[in-house]
Amino acid sequence: MNVATITMAPHKAREKLESYREALKRRANDEYEAAAQGYEALAAGKALLDMDEVFRTCPYDSRGRPRIAIARADRRRVRFSLQDGGRTTAILDASTGSLPRTYVGSLVVRVPYNEELISEAARKLDRWDRVGHALVPMTPPDVADRRILKDCHVLWEVEQWADRPVSSRPDRDPYLLRHLAGSLYVVEGAWDLTPLERAITNGRKEIE
Repeated sequence: MNVATITMAPHKAREKLESYREALKRRANDEYEAAAQGYEALAAGKALLDMDEVFRTCPYDSRGRPRIAIARADRRRVRFSLQDGGRTTAILDASTGSLPRTYVGSLVVRVPYNEELISEAARKLDRWDRVGHALVPMTPPDVADRRILKDCHVLWEVEQWADRPVSSRPDRDPYLLRHLAGSLYVVEGAWDLTPLERAITNGRKEIE
């Protein structure tokens, strides 16, 4: 998947990590704690993603839907829509039912929506015409244990959004992510779905 990541030489990340750990010994600080966790991941050779930046700069399809999606890793489907008719914020909802608008849990991810990047024809569409459905790629056991998937998210390129859940098709090249803080995520794994795994994912015909 072609998205910008945050990387750093491990030895430099370890130096930054030590400075933040020393500071945290003196007093608690939420931002320092998040930075320490980020540098710890970088020191281990992992990459980070700024999800807001990823969605702010991603390409869109002809209906004004982003070519990427994110959902909690243990879910089966995700729904894309504009939030409350706004043109600056979108939501990716992986719940199985109706959630209150004030919901802030991991089943819904709110991302920036950059209307400047969509076509003129897409701008004229009603927000309901921009709704799309996609299948969440399955995560193989060699990437992550099934028990931790509820604590992770999957980011992937959407080849084609479906207008209805039952017509969704699986996509190929996901990232497994762990939320760090704000819009920052740690890339915990990356893989390509095999033809067999795509076929199994495509068997999700039921509407949950």
